Amino acid sequence: MLSFASYDDTAVRVTVRWVGALAAGVGSDWAITIRSQATTLNQTMSLLRITTTPLTFTGDNYSAVGPPVTLVDRALSTVLAPGMEWSTTETLDPGAAGTASITIRVESSNIVQGYVSQRSYIVDLP
Repeated sequence: MLSFASYDDTAVRVTVRWVGALAAGVGSDWAITIRSQATTLNQTMSLLRITTTPLTFTGDNYSAVGPPVTLVDRALSTVLAPGMEWSTTETLDPGAAGTASITIRVESSNIVQGYVSQRSYIVDLP
C-alpha cells in the first residue's frame, strides 16, 4: 500500500493498494482512492496519472535508463465535498524486471488554488 497527502492534508489524500508483490510483466489490480482532506471547500479532481521509469543505481544516486511509461492517464472532472472519496480499480503491469520508479500524480483544485499531489517510489521488480 502507498498513501500520501498534499499540503499538510489540505487538498487530497491518495491511497493505492494491491494484493501480493509487484512483479515485472504481471498485471495486478490496484485500488486507488482519492479523499478530499479539505475542511470547507470542494476539491475538483482533474487528473490521475501513474507512470513507471526504469532506473539504474550510479554510485550514490539513481538515474533513468529509459523514458517514463504511462500506466494510467485519466482526465477527471469529479468534485469532492470535504471528506468525500472517489475510487477506481486499474489492472496495471509495472514494467520490465529491474529497479523502477513508480510515480503517482493527482491534480486538483478548489475555488482558491490548484494542487499537485505527487510521490515517486523506487521498487525492485523481480
